Amino acid sequence: MAKSKQAIHKIAHQAELAFREENFSRSLILYRKALKLDKNDAELLKRYGHILTLNGKSKEAVGYLERSCKRRPNHISTLMMLSFARLKIGELDGVLDALNRVLKIEPDHGAALLGKLTLYLDSGTPELAEGLLERALSVERPDPHVLIAQAKLARTTKNYAVGIDAATRVLEDPDTPKNLRVSGGFALGHLLDASGEYDRAFEAYRVANSARTAAAPSHAKSTITTWSKSLLDGIDPTAVQSERLVLVIGMPRSGTTLTEQIISAHPLADTVGEAPMILQLLTRTTPSALTTERLTEYGEEYLAYLDEQVPSECTRVVDKHMNADKSVGMLSKMYPNAKFIHCMRDPSDCCLSAYFQNFGHNLPFARDLKNIGEQYLSHREIMDHWDEVLDRPILKHVYEDLVDDPEPHVRDLLAHIDLEWDESCMRFHETKKFVRTASATQVRKPIYKSSKQRWRNYEKHLGPLFDALGGYAPK
Repeated sequence: MAKSKQAIHKIAHQAELAFREENFSRSLILYRKALKLDKNDAELLKRYGHILTLNGKSKEAVGYLERSCKRRPNHISTLMMLSFARLKIGELDGVLDALNRVLKIEPDHGAALLGKLTLYLDSGTPELAEGLLERALSVERPDPHVLIAQAKLARTTKNYAVGIDAATRVLEDPDTPKNLRVSGGFALGHLLDASGEYDRAFEAYRVANSARTAAAPSHAKSTITTWSKSLLDGIDPTAVQSERLVLVIGMPRSGTTLTEQIISAHPLADTVGEAPMILQLLTRTTPSALTTERLTEYGEEYLAYLDEQVPSECTRVVDKHMNADKSVGMLSKMYPNAKFIHCMRDPSDCCLSAYFQNFGHNLPFARDLKNIGEQYLSHREIMDHWDEVLDRPILKHVYEDLVDDPEPHVRDLLAHIDLEWDESCMRFHETKKFVRTASATQVRKPIYKSSKQRWRNYEKHLGPLFDALGGYAPK
């Protein structure tokens, strides 16, 4: 028994080191190995559940975290991780239940209050957040989570001075943990940007991004070489006739969430957001080993997933998973009737907006302006490749055209996916559906033009981005 405990401790330590290095796939393998030695250890169940969530396997994660909670019913850290996993799969009542269980144990728990406030804001019900933070803010030294929540709420209510003060307090406290310092920096940047203090805002974003290691961008060559015309021509399309899938493709902050919300406002449409399943299918088999039979299995598996996630009356379902540009080739053969939409935006605005977002562990290339620019080039190369090798229409949906004259472009969207016009698509911002992405705040508003040419406010700081964008940089 002692040997077994030593082995578990050693493996769990290696898994934690991999987690800290953001090597989540290795951390997952190691925690799985540790669990095989003791399948009932509450701490291992918690950590394995958390790393499953970070690897895009949130539904599976919920099961492990619930098992951990049964062994430690009042364990706050496990309940918080359970709320996060449930959030990822859209179980909003379950999220609230887990957060409320935490707050029953510890009424001023900062992370639970921040989670609850964020849930209200992202669900389009900010009125429910009123009074939520009052008691937690009345103490001499509020929890930094609570101050970040105050800053977030202040941005929504346009009480910028209060928000700037709250975020500044987070950053000035030497005891603030690194992850909250990053969150506070982004919160401060958003508030200063809204106040027109662009130089101070850029510095806040720069410091927040530089606190974590930036990853190199992915390159187009491997996708283009692997998914060559000859490979695609050698795979017959499946006989799966479903028309449900609408794949929305684009760089982060290119208008994909706006497009998703416009479509899903239609009575016959819905969304699964940034669902990880297609990427998991993409990596399950090497492209050279794909056959029509295997793609048929994948196609039916994904349709079963859609049946679980959205009502049967919804004949169109948007999927806007990360790195969707890499999935187009496979999906073109899996679903002959799927619709593809490529969201495009002014390159400088698109890349700058990505730099200004706290994506957490996701999209680490977005922490560096040069890397974002190079990623943009890679994305455009991949999309140009699909235009060349596929005989499928990919609608180019340009953000600036949409905001300049919304209705004809909304009509084009609906026509492309074979849906009749419905006025509700022009009132997408009135929805109470939960929005899971960094654009949640923006899509609660009608279409607006203030994000056009935003880069001009920061032009003097953007040399590395412009150099990387090359021909896509402003002339």
